[in-house]
Amino acid sequence: MIGFPPPSPTSRRHLLIGGTASLLLGRAAWAQGVPAEDPSKSAEPRFFRVAAGPLGSAASALAVGLATGLSNPPGGRGCDRGGSCGVPGLIVVAQGTAQGPGRALDLLRGGQAEAALVPARALQTWLAAGDAPQQEIFRLLTTLSAETLHIFVRQDDPLTSLTELAGAPLALAQGPDAGTGLARHVIAHLHLLKPGQRAQLMPLEFALDALAEGQVRAVMATLWPPNPLTTQRLRSLPLRLLPVGLDAVAPELRAALTREPLSGGLYPGVAPVETLGQPLVLVIHADTPAPLAEALTKSLWAAPTLRGLSTLGAAGQFGLAGARRAAVLPLHPGAEAAYEVLFR
Repeated sequence: MIGFPPPSPTSRRHLLIGGTASLLLGRAAWAQGVPAEDPSKSAEPRFFRVAAGPLGSAASALAVGLATGLSNPPGGRGCDRGGSCGVPGLIVVAQGTAQGPGRALDLLRGGQAEAALVPARALQTWLAAGDAPQQEIFRLLTTLSAETLHIFVRQDDPLTSLTELAGAPLALAQGPDAGTGLARHVIAHLHLLKPGQRAQLMPLEFALDALAEGQVRAVMATLWPPNPLTTQRLRSLPLRLLPVGLDAVAPELRAALTREPLSGGLYPGVAPVETLGQPLVLVIHADTPAPLAEALTKSLWAAPTLRGLSTLGAAGQFGLAGARRAAVLPLHPGAEAAYEVLFR
């Protein structure tokens, strides 16, 4: 669910007051382990806002999907009766922010949201910029999909490690679907560029063609796998992927990154490798009642919820096995309780 229809000034005020009151009552009830009343019969929904941004990003789109999957308004059918597998009596609202993940975390800290869906790297940066106590106010609910570092070389290139790329001509792919930040961290940490040398910036399609033609020795890009353009181009280009470990980046970055497998067959003719990922994490307040955090976690990983999220494309592709892989913050105790059940 995204926002609300434009109400009159009076009804907007009533909605905000009513929604806030319902949320506070719901949190108090969850703190005691049970809803204040039977959610299926309650006329007062409980609201739960998930902040994400920037608008149009993968995080923003995924927040919309989570809002749908985790919601189960009063009077709705339960999961066991073919209805929503969301938390009974809860309405989850995706709250988009134009300014990006930092603003989403500000909203969470200020009580204007109950969760934030942000890249783990952005969370790490936000925490480092604030006071030490900020490390204690948030906890992770789960780790979801990840952008991954793709380093392509020609199939006939004999190199076996990243360090062999030192001094070689490199291309950084950039564009709407390709980022360069993670690649730049790898290049800097491994000293892959000689003094005065620069990597070539070019669109992903042109970069892959330049690699196939021998103009560069490697192409680096941060992509949501499987990237459709890459899939299309690799049907005719003889390329392969290099593995990338956490030792390829500075130690202070490693807590916000994850090891991500790129399976065989993900791209035509490309063997499986393990690379680095920048995952999205769902963050909540540390004082969120444990029963609510547990219910949210179980709802998120319900099969119908995952099927709905999988329709969102690459950002919606993730599995339970990686739910606890990010180390940037500890898990919320309620989420830990849910995973003890889910992983049995």
